[in-house]
Amino acid sequence: MGQYYTGVIADSEFNVIKKVSTWEYGMGAKIMEHSWLLNDYVALYVNYLHKNPHRLIWAGDYADEREHPFHEDIYSVGEEEFECKAPVYNPRIKYLLNYSKKEFVNLGVLPRDSSGWRLHPLPLLTSNSGCFGGGDFRGENSYYGYWCGDMISTHTERPLKSDGWQEIKPNFIEE
Repeated sequence: MGQYYTGVIADSEFNVIKKVSTWEYGMGAKIMEHSWLLNDYVALYVNYLHKNPHRLIWAGDYADEREHPFHEDIYSVGEEEFECKAPVYNPRIKYLLNYSKKEFVNLGVLPRDSSGWRLHPLPLLTSNSGCFGGGDFRGENSYYGYWCGDMISTHTERPLKSDGWQEIKPNFIEE
């Protein structure tokens, strides 16, 4: 069958603040059904996090509670709707920032797969669960889940190295 995912915005104690079903936005719940650049479901989270850092977990329903410090079933806990029902991809938001690790990703330089598509790194970086079934990420990448539960925001401006920020290039590709 495959694992289902939902984005979860949480407070510092990992209590759910916001999350919404992928189906509310016409997207499949398997991570590879909605982890593409220009996707409305991912755009909802990108827009919410714009200059607004929060903990982010892309929660899978097969996740093992021993892997992360938050509620063992954060996928199923609560559902607080977002105010914006019609997310719009904003091409000016080009950076994902991780305040916990002082790292960032430049969305403007993502690689394309053989079909010309680009994977959006936000769901893959913040996933709390490994690849357990159909629809999960199948590539080899040490950055998968690397930002899970960290303080994340999005920005239009590149952070400065002089302020301690380091760029990472997860370059998720699935052929």
